[in-house]
Amino acid sequence: MNTVKRPSVQDEFKRNPELKEVDLQHLRDWSSKQPHYPRNIPDEDLIYFLHNNYYKLEPTKVAIENFYTCRTLVTEFFSNRDPLGSKELRSTMGAMCIIPLPKKTPEGYCVLYAKFINCDVEQFFFNDGICLLMMILDLWMVQHGTMKGLSLNLDLAGVTMSHALRISPIMVKKFLYYVQEANPVRLKAVHFMNTTPVVDFILGLMKPFMKKELLDKIHVHSTLDSLKKHMSIEIFPNESGGRAGPIIEMNYKVIKNLEDHRQYLLAEESEMRLNLALRPRKSTNDLFGIDGSFKKLDIELALRDISVCRALVAHRRGATFVLFTNQDIIEMNKIKRVSVEEEFKKNPELKEEDLQHLRDWIKKQPHYPKNISDSDLIIFLHSCYYRLEPTKTCMENYYASRTHVPEIFHNRDPIGCRDIKYTMETLHVVPLDQPTPEGYRVFYARLVNFEVERFIYYDGLKLFNMLLDLWLIENGTMKGHVLVCDIVGVQMSHVLRIPPVGVKKYLFYLQEAVPLRIKSLHFMNTTSVIDFILGLMKPFMKKEFMDMLYLHPTLDSIGKHFPVEILPDEAGGKGGSIYDLFSRVSKSIDENRDYFVEEEATMRIDESLRPGKAKNASDLFGIEGSFKKLDID
Repeated sequence: MNTVKRPSVQDEFKRNPELKEVDLQHLRDWSSKQPHYPRNIPDEDLIYFLHNNYYKLEPTKVAIENFYTCRTLVTEFFSNRDPLGSKELRSTMGAMCIIPLPKKTPEGYCVLYAKFINCDVEQFFFNDGICLLMMILDLWMVQHGTMKGLSLNLDLAGVTMSHALRISPIMVKKFLYYVQEANPVRLKAVHFMNTTPVVDFILGLMKPFMKKELLDKIHVHSTLDSLKKHMSIEIFPNESGGRAGPIIEMNYKVIKNLEDHRQYLLAEESEMRLNLALRPRKSTNDLFGIDGSFKKLDIELALRDISVCRALVAHRRGATFVLFTNQDIIEMNKIKRVSVEEEFKKNPELKEEDLQHLRDWIKKQPHYPKNISDSDLIIFLHSCYYRLEPTKTCMENYYASRTHVPEIFHNRDPIGCRDIKYTMETLHVVPLDQPTPEGYRVFYARLVNFEVERFIYYDGLKLFNMLLDLWLIENGTMKGHVLVCDIVGVQMSHVLRIPPVGVKKYLFYLQEAVPLRIKSLHFMNTTSVIDFILGLMKPFMKKEFMDMLYLHPTLDSIGKHFPVEILPDEAGGKGGSIYDLFSRVSKSIDENRDYFVEEEATMRIDESLRPGKAKNASDLFGIEGSFKKLDID
């Protein structure tokens, strides 16, 4: 651990008149009484902690505890730190540069500059980037000693929404906890440079986990002009408009420094961690507050072990090989559905020539399913207000989404897939018996088991869409639908399990593909957690959909949109028990098991037959590029 040349204790005393030997001795004595701490914490490290906490002893002790705890438990950032032996780190070194700049700000603050040097989305891994950042910062602090302050400058040139979607909210939370509660450096400012609208999404991920003090230090600069008010542009690399030198050469020196001090980094990981077995009184869960507040770093130490569904359909390289007879197709139509004749009576806008046009059109789509019924075509026509071209686009998006979003539309056997049964015990989604005064039908959803580890985002959407499939088949076209999400019992810990890319995929499906006239979306019993939920959703919502969104902290406001009486009893209404309502839903889903199995096997696109180039999830959702369907910016 002493292989790095660092400023001596004597140097630090000369540099910092506030540093007192009595305080340093106090920390030596205190740390020696912590049986779970690393042995022989260097005086230099204790000085860093004292300096960062402005030489206040009690805050320094808290920071030391948080520091070593994070480094022990947050293995995503603080393990596998071999700069030569880790493939992940070597790949990250080729994707981004993190450079301590030679010159300081006018206030004397050191500057750490970070930027992508390879903007390929597939090369970006948030955890690996933070791991590299911490290694560079560690060495810099050891070699430099105490600093007056640090300015962190993040250059977002080349960063797209696809990069941001690869950032896990729970990892943002862990990182920001470490920055605010544990990192022994005086962070004076965070500057986002060369920003585009994607910064709004990034800040939306960060804000729920930032104290006001950190929030006040953040500055956003779309051009260099506003950055000039804070520091000289000349201190930056040449490629960023400065004169500090070529970024490649500067980055090479940083990487070489890591490589030269490999043994220090390996020894630090091996020797400077807690022995949790020796920690007095506290367990890991007590320390991090798995179900508690952010103050305790609400880290989820383990995800539920997701059981593997019984294989009903054989998959190989994304293609599905299943033999179904004509009788199987007939079986799919056993569900009693509204007849075509009834639909014509119900909808005077429905015309036979439009229906025939769609019949002829789908015959010319060799990649489409072969058994799309007239009833299906009518539902699509109705949802698109009987406009032919939008109907065709909707159908393409519908079948493509069902093919390329397996997280939601595969493994839908309600009896053979344990995950679905598990979700049914956690989340209830029901169609209410009574419509709104306008004649719209209402879907109501809420958690019935609030245990965080039981909440699996994709499984919840899978259950909802299974219900919706049956509903459309059995009821046919309808005037409109209202979606009500009751978020009673929803905590930040639940929301952190929602992947941003999953939100993007489903909002695309909801706005561009589902054959449903959605009239409004209501969030009931809202708390502050709704801000984070909306932060995840807003980048992927069109204005039309945004205008349908309503928030209700109490029942008073929801009564302005429809009678509260139609809601389930548990939600303050008189519509019956949520458990009785869902019992009917669950029974219907189970009884129609054969439909779900056959629908999955026969109602998907065969990309090998698509005219022109086959599509994948990237083409549909723009996961690796810009948003092709949703005009976010």
